[in-house]
Amino acid sequence: MTSVSSDEETAAEPESETQTVGETLAEHSRKYIDGTYSGTGNGYEGPITLSVTVEDDRITWIEVTDSIEDPEFFTPALDIIGDVINAQHTNLDAVSGSTYSSYGLLDAIDDALSKAKSDSN
Repeated sequence: MTSVSSDEETAAEPESETQTVGETLAEHSRKYIDGTYSGTGNGYEGPITLSVTVEDDRITWIEVTDSIEDPEFFTPALDIIGDVINAQHTNLDAVSGSTYSSYGLLDAIDDALSKAKSDSN
């Protein structure tokens, strides 16, 4: 039987288990942790709850899960979801005629993203 010192064990690790400096830096510079997060904001009629999915530091999906907003005003405000996904931020103007619903959606998205924030930032 051959014995191996701890230095030799470290040197003998397969390359697939080691990370390059670039991979390590990329992990530490991430703004968000992958996953789906719930958030709530206040619309005109009451709370708006939604879920936001983040993958590879990008917002990839937003889905409203609960709302009592009036569909006449809420439906146009839903366009802001696509705008957030395209822009990758919530610093957007409200949809005209659906101001409170728009800001409720943006606040809910911000709430969800605050839960997705990486501890390294």
